[in-house]
Amino acid sequence: MRHGVLIVGLLLLTVAHASDELPVATFYAPPLVLSMGIAPDGSRLAALTRIEGRTEVSTYTLSDEGVQPESRFNVPSQVGRLTWLTSSHLGIWSSQTTINQVPNGMINLGSPFTTRQSLYALKVPTGRPVPILTQVDAVQPIVSRVADSEHHLLVHNWQRKSSHTDLHKVDLRDASSELLATGKKATLTYLLDPANGDILRLDVTRRQIELLRLTGRVDDWESIHKMRGDSRGADFISAMRSLSGKTTFLLREREEGAEYHQLFEYDLLDPDYREATIRMDGIDILETIDLPFTGEVVGFSYLTHRRQHEFFAEPLQFAQAEVDQRFPNGENIFVDGSETRRYYVFKTTEPSDPGQFILFDNERNKVTRLGSLNPELAGNATRVDRIEFKSGKRTLTGFLTVSQGAPDTNLPLVVYPNPDPYNAQWVRYEADVQLFASRGYAVFQANTRGTPGLGHGLFAAGHGQAGTVDVEDLNAGVQALARSERIDGKRICAIGRGYGGRTALQLGARTESIACVAVSQPVLSLRDWLTPSGTYLSTSYFDDALEIFGDKSHLAATRPAALAEQLRAPVLYLHNGLAGDPHRAFMTAMERANAPLTAREMTLTRPATAEAMLTFVENQIGAGRLITSTEATEPQ
Repeated sequence: MRHGVLIVGLLLLTVAHASDELPVATFYAPPLVLSMGIAPDGSRLAALTRIEGRTEVSTYTLSDEGVQPESRFNVPSQVGRLTWLTSSHLGIWSSQTTINQVPNGMINLGSPFTTRQSLYALKVPTGRPVPILTQVDAVQPIVSRVADSEHHLLVHNWQRKSSHTDLHKVDLRDASSELLATGKKATLTYLLDPANGDILRLDVTRRQIELLRLTGRVDDWESIHKMRGDSRGADFISAMRSLSGKTTFLLREREEGAEYHQLFEYDLLDPDYREATIRMDGIDILETIDLPFTGEVVGFSYLTHRRQHEFFAEPLQFAQAEVDQRFPNGENIFVDGSETRRYYVFKTTEPSDPGQFILFDNERNKVTRLGSLNPELAGNATRVDRIEFKSGKRTLTGFLTVSQGAPDTNLPLVVYPNPDPYNAQWVRYEADVQLFASRGYAVFQANTRGTPGLGHGLFAAGHGQAGTVDVEDLNAGVQALARSERIDGKRICAIGRGYGGRTALQLGARTESIACVAVSQPVLSLRDWLTPSGTYLSTSYFDDALEIFGDKSHLAATRPAALAEQLRAPVLYLHNGLAGDPHRAFMTAMERANAPLTAREMTLTRPATAEAMLTFVENQIGAGRLITSTEATEPQ
């Protein structure tokens, strides 16, 4: 350990390629491959790509001979993902967002936008797309496949005019349908009784959850039992969306007094049933992993230095382990798999690269590379060190990202606070981090007190103290790095977007070592940030949502406008010109404090704002340090 900072291990060592400096836009380029999927019988693979303005769907055959091209055709740019509906029919999802029209004199009590997703079925390889259904927002429309047919699905058909959901058996060849059951406004989904195949209906309101059985015609329902909805909580209701036609589901919960979350199984046919199914010593389960077709839960994720995944089925777990062994530097994400359990698609990622899609053949233990998300980043070479440091009587962890072409000591530092307070940070591709590292800056990130996903103790230590203990922890990490001589303690800037921008401003106000702050559309008001656009909700709703950040007086004292007198380092403030009250209050406070502020109104695209922040940082603390070819070949 050197002067208070412990380098735990080298997490990424990418072989450097001789290349010119990559343009800023390259780090933020949209992915070339948008979606991939495997037919249930493992006979075909489908890919959705967007290259040079063209959106295309391609299908390939899978066999012992490998992956062979089959068909390719253009689709509209609104198409965003693919789903194999059956082994013969490919599902193509198209999304469109519209602005809700409100009559004069009326108040919009909901979102001002409506997103409709349309599903088309295409019989491969040469069929024409057939419109199957249109859904609103995030409703899961597919209940299940039909066991004895390649051409039918059980789906919801949401009737917008009457605001209820019916159950239909749809023919994918011509979109004809048979009404099987009718629902009502409260209907969340339909289930199939595992004992006899009966159709069940699940109705959910805030106060009640009711399970019903279809006993005769499409509208003959018999109530099985009711449960109190408000006592179950929002997480319980959200987890029920993973039922996928079944009656059991898994819920992530932390028992009172426990340090970590685990998974519990519930059965809607038995309201008293609750069984702990997955518990991992010393590990906080983050979330469940769902199948792309139905949403059925097949595994779960947790954090070490990276996000890792475990699966319930042994063949999929074997595939994950083999892929992790071959691609050890980042996160390897399960995308889809065949029901034959031979083929699986993964997206492999590294901190220096958003990754690629690969096909894993379980039978042959073979990996086939399918397509890179951003091939131009192949020359980006960075190293990530996991570090430990002390703060608030705790040992905390952080990450230091540097270019492979940077020296080992005395680097200028960019502090990059967590942009998402509801999730921990882990080793993954983040465009801002990679851009600054590629320019010769060390980039520091940390999991501070108040961070979820790493045990209740760390989260509780920062509960209600946002903007104070997290800032103390970031400063402690920076000082430990300075003492270790990894960084130049006089050349430090903090940058951030959104919530991370808010923390960067707080760090600049409360830490003398920060030489500049650059932020893009920072969160200036937590209440406004948490407010769904265009909605009018009760004060108690926001009080509950704000509780994890602090009480009213704490939030007032830590908002950026209240810290203007303490912000003595130069600040770059990028905003979109939509001047709300928090923006005006911040600008006024900075002006009264005579703070060194550069405010710039601009279109807030990520490449443009990144270019502006990079230029500002270079002007304030100088360019980053990279070893020149002459330095690299100098005799020792």
